[in-house]
Amino acid sequence: GGRTGGEPLGYMVENRRIRAVLAEAVTQAGIAVRAPATVASVETDAGKATVTLADGSTLIAPLVVGAEGRGSTVRRAAGIETVGWGYGQSGVVATVRLGRDHGNVAHEYFLPDGPFAILPLTEQRASLVWTESTRRAEALKTCSDEAFSAHLFRRFGEFLDSVEVVGPRFVYPLSLQLAENLIAPRIAILGDAAHGVHPVAGQGLNMGLKDA
Repeated sequence: GGRTGGEPLGYMVENRRIRAVLAEAVTQAGIAVRAPATVASVETDAGKATVTLADGSTLIAPLVVGAEGRGSTVRRAAGIETVGWGYGQSGVVATVRLGRDHGNVAHEYFLPDGPFAILPLTEQRASLVWTESTRRAEALKTCSDEAFSAHLFRRFGEFLDSVEVVGPRFVYPLSLQLAENLIAPRIAILGDAAHGVHPVAGQGLNMGLKDA
């Protein structure tokens, strides 16, 4: 507490809640939303950028900001290259209900195959984010609930009594992908379009918020 002036080191906020609040803020700011929509192409000239959407409609603006993730069409249109590599690991993500209260404390264990994090949510639930070798993670994606729970318990140990997986489990291959430039004429990129990083401590999200 001393170095942070009594503030917690960080806050855990569920993705769906962040999205709901941001969507509300966009509406209140009177920003026009075109959704669902994807960018087909971007062309730039001296005074403007023209974005053509998948439905054939076009948008014209002085600046295009590409914030559409690692596979960014805007980044490719700008001719911005990326550098990076795979980690040979995957992130396994699941929500669990715990046998007793977690006391709003996050735990992270550093294991040979990567970090294993238990992140507190509301109602005695926690988000698990753990790193496994790609081979093991793929097996976890398709195995039975019983096998998944057994594997989880080996990692979890006797932590917080019982643990029950609620909701789907996700497996994401982990890699580093950095754009060689963040800007091009009439174009800027941010978030995962600019820097896809290892998901330790939620830094990818935090860097994206900082970009914005």
